[in-house]
Amino acid sequence: MFGTVQVDVDGLWTYYRYLGREFSPPDELDPVYGEGVFNFLELFKKHSIKATFFIVGRDAVKAVHKNLIQRIVGEGHEIANHTLHHRENFCQLPDKELSEEIDLGAEKIKEAGGIYPVGFRAPIFSVNERVLKVLISKEYLYDASLLPSFFASFALQLGHSLWRRQNLKLKTGRFSFGLAPLAIYRPDSRCLWKSGSEDIWEVPVSVMPYLRLPLHSSYAFLFGKRIFDLGFNMLRKSNAPLSYLFHGLDLVDFKKYNLHIPFFRNFSYRNEICRHIMNRLKSAYELMPTKELVERSGGQM
Repeated sequence: MFGTVQVDVDGLWTYYRYLGREFSPPDELDPVYGEGVFNFLELFKKHSIKATFFIVGRDAVKAVHKNLIQRIVGEGHEIANHTLHHRENFCQLPDKELSEEIDLGAEKIKEAGGIYPVGFRAPIFSVNERVLKVLISKEYLYDASLLPSFFASFALQLGHSLWRRQNLKLKTGRFSFGLAPLAIYRPDSRCLWKSGSEDIWEVPVSVMPYLRLPLHSSYAFLFGKRIFDLGFNMLRKSNAPLSYLFHGLDLVDFKKYNLHIPFFRNFSYRNEICRHIMNRLKSAYELMPTKELVERSGGQM
């Protein structure tokens, strides 16, 4: 079976911004790059796999980050677009701002890595049919913003509200996204979670079949190895494709930076969970960058 592993490289400043605080890393090197990206590159090298890194354009312009982005490309991984500024409620931005976030993000990523991205993920899974139409108009090969879970939107709102100690209304998907296919599919521009015939591929983030509970690393940290293994075994037995998501923060010891994120455990625990996950993924799937997975499968998984 084929699969892909992805890393959302959200700079530590994005988490500080949610708290209404400023973050100025020493020497301008964001720990998500200096620790997180570096550790993931070493982990992927150990397992001899190629992955996809979703880069925020604001981070790509920093000279201290360009070396790591170039290393990502040089080691055969894919770089994809995660917008220019990782803005909250992305799908509700005015048309001009939404388009600029996509275009300028891609341009900065190309300047840093030398490759114009063909894949996209919206910040915090904030995607809808309007975003899809913009991506189609810009001729993106695939979108990877849809989390096909009935519960993810509620869980994200609850988690962010607890962390930031305020009642938030985040646009992070819809309950109906739980009805979306688990396989790569061409979406319907009038109804994102339905199969259609648009000239773009949707690559849903892997969830547990049937229950549609999220499976990616943030939830593995929360519920532990046993629940991850249960969901992973269900996914593998269903013959559904794999699109597994990590975050760069997963392999950062953020206590060094006075940052607390609810439900996140200490670094040694997260490090152990990430390595357990990679061992399981590598044992069951032939892993490749998302672009290659889409091109190889033609969406027929």
